[in-house]
Amino acid sequence: MLICKVVGHVWATKKEEGLEGLKLMVVQEIDGIGRKKGNTFVAADVVGAGIGEQVLTATIAAST
Repeated sequence: MLICKVVGHVWATKKEEGLEGLKLMVVQEIDGIGRKKGNTFVAADVVGAGIGEQVLTATIAAST
């Protein structure tokens, strides 16, 4: 899990079936006091976060 700050939105004309209906957000990894720490990446939003909010992200391992 990573603590991140929402910094933008992503629009997709086509999504993987499991992502249908979910908003895609650009998030920046931050440290415990809100300073930029690591990578920027795209996350699927399941809680209704907005730009500027801090969020906890989790990854799901892909099955083979």
